[in-house]
Amino acid sequence: KIKQIKLVRPADGTPVYPSLVNNALTTYKQWAAYPHVDDAVLVNLDRVSTDNSVPCNVLPCKSTVMSVKLCLSGGEPVLVVGTVGGVQVWEPVAGTRLASITLPQSKPPPPDRMPYAIGFTIVPREDGTFVLIAGTSSGSLHAIEADKYRFVYTEVLSSSHAHSIADVSSTHEPGYLEHTLAPVCLFAAADEGGVVTVWDPAQLSLVVEMRAEGESFTSVRMRGDRVVAGTAHGRLCV
Repeated sequence: KIKQIKLVRPADGTPVYPSLVNNALTTYKQWAAYPHVDDAVLVNLDRVSTDNSVPCNVLPCKSTVMSVKLCLSGGEPVLVVGTVGGVQVWEPVAGTRLASITLPQSKPPPPDRMPYAIGFTIVPREDGTFVLIAGTSSGSLHAIEADKYRFVYTEVLSSSHAHSIADVSSTHEPGYLEHTLAPVCLFAAADEGGVVTVWDPAQLSLVVEMRAEGESFTSVRMRGDRVVAGTAHGRLCV
C-alpha cells in the first residue's frame, strides 16, 4: 500500500518540501534523508501521525548540499553529507554535527562543475577500524578515519578517475544481511566516464579497474564478488 506523508517542522508544524534538484533519498531502518538546497532533511518514519504528517529534522549545513547517505560508524548510524567543498557528518537522533571536513583539491573539477563531494561509504577493516571514503566532482577519492563519532582526514587516494565520481559503495553496506557479506571487505567507486574501480580498505590500494566504453555510470553496488553499476542509458553493467 502506498501512503503519502507530509513532512513538517516539529517547532511550528510548517511544511518541509523536497528539493527539485539533487533529490536523492537515502534510507536505513526507520531513517530517511534527502538534500534540500543548503540543508539535509532527516525523517524518522516511525513517527508518522494519524494525519500522515511526519516531524522532520532540518539540518543546517550552511553550504549547498549535493548528496547524502546514511552509513554505520562503529555500529551507530550517521548521516554523511556532501557539500560544495567538503563533507559533513551528523548524528541523526540528536541532529548534532560531528565533523565538517574540507577536502583538498588534488585536481580541478570539470569546467562545468563546482568542487563538491559526492559518493560515500564507511568501510570496516579487519583490524576493527573504519574508514569513510568520499568521492568528488573532480574524480578524486578521499579517505577519512572513522572512530564511531570521531572523523579525521587521512589522505587522497591515487585513482585513475578522470570524471566526476557518481557513487561509492562497499561489500558491507548497512542493511546487508550477515550471511550475504563477502569474507573480505572491499569498496567500489563509479564515475561518469564509465570507469569502476575496486579497492582494498586495509591498504587503501587499488584491486582492479574496469571500463565500459560509451557509458556514464550513475550508481554502483557490491554484493559478494559482484559489482553492479547503473548507467545514464538505463543499463546495468555487472
